[in-house]
Amino acid sequence: MHKNKTSLLILDKSFAHHTNNSGYTRYLHYSNYKSSAIGIQKFQQLNLLDKVVNRLPGLKVNYDKILKNNLHQYIQQNSVELLHITYMEDMAQLAYDGYKRLITFHQPIAQQKLFPYYTKNIHSTDSIVVVSTEPISYLQQFTNDITYIPHGVETNYFTPDASVEKSKIFQCITCGAHLRDYETLRKIVQLSHQRNLPIQFVIVYPERALAFNPHLYNLFTDLQRYKTVNLKISISDTELLQLYRTSHVGLMPLFDSTANNALLEMAACGLPIITTDLIGTRDYLDESFTQFVEHNNVNTIVNLLEEQLNSILKFSNPSELATNHMKTNFDFKVIAEQFDNFYTQKLNG
Repeated sequence: MHKNKTSLLILDKSFAHHTNNSGYTRYLHYSNYKSSAIGIQKFQQLNLLDKVVNRLPGLKVNYDKILKNNLHQYIQQNSVELLHITYMEDMAQLAYDGYKRLITFHQPIAQQKLFPYYTKNIHSTDSIVVVSTEPISYLQQFTNDITYIPHGVETNYFTPDASVEKSKIFQCITCGAHLRDYETLRKIVQLSHQRNLPIQFVIVYPERALAFNPHLYNLFTDLQRYKTVNLKISISDTELLQLYRTSHVGLMPLFDSTANNALLEMAACGLPIITTDLIGTRDYLDESFTQFVEHNNVNTIVNLLEEQLNSILKFSNPSELATNHMKTNFDFKVIAEQFDNFYTQKLNG
């Protein structure tokens, strides 16, 4: 039996790029502690006085101060014993204030170093959860209380469907924005074109990310010159699932990685994967259905695509190895159980 819900506060945050069936805190749907989760926006709301002050010339409300004050008041009134900050990189303004804190970090070491404000408010008494083993060595300078609890995937939604026919043309799918290596993908498309390989490259990308990246806008404009490229901007969950199911391979060149929603979803749908060899990708994928390739090794990737193209029948049915690996290790129900045990341990510790 877990403690009363007020013993734990899970400070949650939603993101536009997460689908209805993805996102880090999807595990809460299956958690015994799900009633302890509150969106951070609740603590950022302005009262009437704040709204008036914010309209006066020369006076602006300090939103970080309001967040801190509202959060502190809630913690005191509800006897919260443990605060879980689910996205420290996006809630880095929350300085240590004497609470027993559990913090999740999502970004790899290189990102932590590029943006040091991510870690500026870590306190030595904080407990840290990481979604990959990759950043552990870096975060140990702040605390030794670090636990790896993986990200998850909704395997009752992202599933193979034998009744869905694969694309008649050999189809690769690449998804997402963060830490994706689209320059390498462009070179893969170019080399495949030079070799006259009949491969369809489907690229799924969120519009909001494209709007703020002029370099990528130009790169995608160049990619669209190739008839083999099918660019899909901000599609629905249903369309995404259909593209996973009709594709033959998940192709994901990356700069870096911890957890990657797209890779988990592709594997759950039974796709064989070609991706960059990183600690974060090896934390989640297995060599039985994944080809790990060193960064920017375009020739190797195109050779692998050609091999799979020449043995297309081998991949005409979903890969049970990939699907079972996701169900066994990373289904959100599995992750929820890990978190429930961890919350109980921390509350009773």
